[in-house]
Amino acid sequence: MRKPDPILAACVALLAACTTTVDPAADYAATRDDIAAATGVVDARTPDEPQLSEAEVESVLADGLSLEESRTLALRNNRALGAAFLAVGIARADVEQSGLLRNPTLGVSYMWPDGGGRKRIGGDLVQSVSDLWQVKFRRELAEADLRERVLDVVQRAAALAVDVEREFLALVATEESLQLADGEIEIAQEATRLVERKVERGMARSTELAQARSRLAEAQVARSSAAQQLVQGRKRLALLLSLPGDPARLRLVAPSLPEQLEVPTVEALLTLADSRRLDVRAASLAFERADAAVALERQRARPDVAVGLEAEHPEVGTNTPFVGGFNGSIEIPIFDPGQVAIRRAELVREQALAEQAAVRSEAEQEIRAAHAAVAAAVDTLEVLEVRALPAAAESLALSRTALERGHGTALELLQVSAHAAALQRSRAQARAAVALARLELARACGGMP
Repeated sequence: MRKPDPILAACVALLAACTTTVDPAADYAATRDDIAAATGVVDARTPDEPQLSEAEVESVLADGLSLEESRTLALRNNRALGAAFLAVGIARADVEQSGLLRNPTLGVSYMWPDGGGRKRIGGDLVQSVSDLWQVKFRRELAEADLRERVLDVVQRAAALAVDVEREFLALVATEESLQLADGEIEIAQEATRLVERKVERGMARSTELAQARSRLAEAQVARSSAAQQLVQGRKRLALLLSLPGDPARLRLVAPSLPEQLEVPTVEALLTLADSRRLDVRAASLAFERADAAVALERQRARPDVAVGLEAEHPEVGTNTPFVGGFNGSIEIPIFDPGQVAIRRAELVREQALAEQAAVRSEAEQEIRAAHAAVAAAVDTLEVLEVRALPAAAESLALSRTALERGHGTALELLQVSAHAAALQRSRAQARAAVALARLELARACGGMP
């Protein structure tokens, strides 16, 4: 029995090693874990999972949509995020491609003598060996690019979650404004009816009635404006959630602010941002990628070397059916020694380092500004709830009592109620401002502790 040819076996093993597949499932799972760390949503949808069905979406909306449910629904149903997720799979394919050697080149020659005789047939198989010392650096560069693509998807997911929270809180404030407007209309209608009866009895002037009706019209205009804002807010939220159908069916469950609004110190938040803020991490990855590119360009600057096998069928008169041997070639770096590409890569690395410092500086200022905004919003809400609103409620109660006893006028009640309603709107805005300020602070830090 003939023994297997060791050269043939080596070639078969080499071909088997070069065969590879692209399976980004592990990268998708790692990206989802990073999204969970950045947003708190643990089950963001990856491309290897089916899109949510209409029935699944409607089941989430059935009992009202909470803030947490809206964030989860966005990260599972947003079409643009799903498309961006595929960039991770593409980057994984680039990583696998970077580890493959270039295909060998097969050359064939066919020559015949001018004066007659046997034709000469030759061939050669050439393989570049420069890839052997470049493949490691190509793979490092491709892996750095993969990490950047992962972080880019995480950044998109975090930005989507912030946008959803912002629109959700704004929509809750609009719904509260609509309810306050309904209350103002009821008070204005009651006061208008009282003034109308007094005018009929000759106890009030027609100018007072005109003022009462004007106040009622203002309240109705305010309600109409709030209703329009509600329609637009639902539309924007539905777009972020990629919801089909009429967004008017959205019913929100208003979140409650914590009783103790404790905010960590600026120093603690700055330390937190170094590990959690995504643009800081992205700047670090960009520098790592640029550094890997410098190493690769230095390897590419080495002359390209190729080796091969060559065989030829000799002319008539020889005692052998063919002759064979090895051949080789080496690039002569006369015109392009590779120094320009190396210098360019070094400049890109210097740029990445400078941008990293700029991002860190920008992050610090954003955190300090967001921290101050939270403190100011909390102070405003405390003044309204502790001092202004109780005083306005007491004044409104006294005006109602005076009107019932005949010591006050409907216009006075309207003025007091308008002031109380304005303070109620201010409190709604202040609560929304606190929630949004906390949201911006969390975004600036890459997540609250």
